[in-house]
Amino acid sequence: MLDVHAPEHTPHSLRDFFLHIFTITIGLLIALGLEAAVEWQHHVHLRHEADENILSEIRDNQREIAEVLGKIPGERQTLSTALAFLKAHAAGKDLDVKSINLGMNFGSYWDASWQTANATGALGYMEYAHVKRYSGVYTLQGQFTQIQTQTLSAYLQIQSYVVAGEDPRQLSMADTQKANAEVRQTLTDLLAMEEVGQALQKQYELVLKAE
Repeated sequence: MLDVHAPEHTPHSLRDFFLHIFTITIGLLIALGLEAAVEWQHHVHLRHEADENILSEIRDNQREIAEVLGKIPGERQTLSTALAFLKAHAAGKDLDVKSINLGMNFGSYWDASWQTANATGALGYMEYAHVKRYSGVYTLQGQFTQIQTQTLSAYLQIQSYVVAGEDPRQLSMADTQKANAEVRQTLTDLLAMEEVGQALQKQYELVLKAE
């Protein structure tokens, strides 16, 4: 708060009066300038801190998704093998498969720094193009997380039909038909997860390269 005090002595002339007004005005302008400079410095610090935290978060997420995407070809092959067996088993044909071991590499992707920057108003001090890049990445990341959760749910569903370590040839025809549909759905979800994940990985790279 800025305090303006009355003069200690009554002005004796018009010149003294205007000199006093001028002195007050200059003092107020200096005080307001200093206050604005401090506030601006605070905004700059807030923006830089938010930038550093978001970029660090994106790097962590980039490493996480690279690991997940690296395991998908193997998971896709396992599902294809399971599907081939189920089709043969349903047709009464023999396929040399003694066990079907299903697994999925599940990643965790963070957005705490992005949410914090939004809550503290730090995004308001960034350039629009800057914020737009971040927003695009986190929106796509949210979509990928949803697909990943959906795919994991499908995996858990087929676990009730295809149990790791057990002879799949013991499956009943009814369970074989159900498992066939579940494996097809899981394979579809996994392919969608891979496509979105690859797009997200490119977005991570573009954002990090632009900084």
